[in-house]
Amino acid sequence: MLSSGIPIDIDITPSSLQWIITPYVFLDEEKLNHIREKLEENAVDLAEIASSVLPEFWKEHKKQIRTAFDSLKMNLNLTSMVVYSGPKKVTPKEWIWSKDLGKSYIEGEVGCLYTGDICLKSEVQFEKLKTELGDLWSTIGVIQMPHHGSSYSYNNKLSREDWQFVISAGTTNRYRHPSHKVIADLLSKENCVRIVTEHKGSELLYLITTLADHTEDAL
Repeated sequence: MLSSGIPIDIDITPSSLQWIITPYVFLDEEKLNHIREKLEENAVDLAEIASSVLPEFWKEHKKQIRTAFDSLKMNLNLTSMVVYSGPKKVTPKEWIWSKDLGKSYIEGEVGCLYTGDICLKSEVQFEKLKTELGDLWSTIGVIQMPHHGSSYSYNNKLSREDWQFVISAGTTNRYRHPSHKVIADLLSKENCVRIVTEHKGSELLYLITTLADHTEDAL
């Protein structure tokens, strides 16, 4: 089992690229404490969970559990995996990256951050994410936005970063992701926003190379 924050070295031969993929798991303590409080208000003893058969516990308390989660009125995920894919060391000037199938080359940050369903609207979660990534934060050039661009998971501090912002969302999803507020905020800061849907024409491919050897390797 791989622990949170442990990098996986990616062997890219014969290129001189030193690439890693690092998964992080974040527990939203604020939401967890909120759920605990609501369950206790409804006389649900959490200590029983360890000694109970879960299907039976759920059957007995499902109304109170649903009420507790419904009270969040936002992204319900208590845990989320975030994945960093990028350079092992902070040496951005050794890298260039080509966007949109190699039509244009840009020198700079080439790491990608896949944020899953993490709720970055929480300042605690946002700062925890930056702390976990440490120096790798400065290597990011592309971010897959949290929870399909939902405003409940968005922190406007993201718009201050010089990144490309990729949002994945179905064209007919019932939650109407992405949020127009999120897109408006990103565009107001003159950021590049790309929306990837189920249509093949919306897909993105970034090719990474080094200034030293210019051998192209997929991100």
